[in-house]
Amino acid sequence: MICTEIESELRLKTFEQRYVEAPSTCICVVARGEWYEHLHCPGRLEHYFLDHGLGFYDREADEHVFVSQPYVNEKHHTVEEVTREAQAFAEENGLSIRVSADDSWHYPGWTIKIEFRKKEERYELQGMAG
Repeated sequence: MICTEIESELRLKTFEQRYVEAPSTCICVVARGEWYEHLHCPGRLEHYFLDHGLGFYDREADEHVFVSQPYVNEKHHTVEEVTREAQAFAEENGLSIRVSADDSWHYPGWTIKIEFRKKEERYELQGMAG
C-alpha cells in the first residue's frame, strides 16, 4: 500500500509520542555504547538495511534505539531478504530488531521500518536458597 504525505506525517507523529530524536545516536551507540564520528561509524554505510537511519531515545524503555527505513520491493530487496540480513547483523552485534511494514514514515509503502535495540541481558540465579 502506497501512503500519502499526510499518512507519513501521522506515522511520524505517532512514533514521536514515545521516542525523541537523538541525532548523535548511531547504530554503534546502540550496539556498543560508543559513539563514533558519524561518517566513520562501523556498518553505517556498508549495509543497505541501515538506509535512512536515525537515532532515537525511547522514553518508556529508557534506552537508545536506531531506526532504519530501507526500501523494499520484489526486484531488489524483498521484506524477507531485508529482515533476514538485518537479523543476522543484529545477532552478530548483540542487538534485537523489530520490523514493521506498517510504521515506516519515509515513503510509506516503499520502505519498512526496522528498530535496532540492545538485547536485554537476562541473568539466572542458580544455587540460591529462597
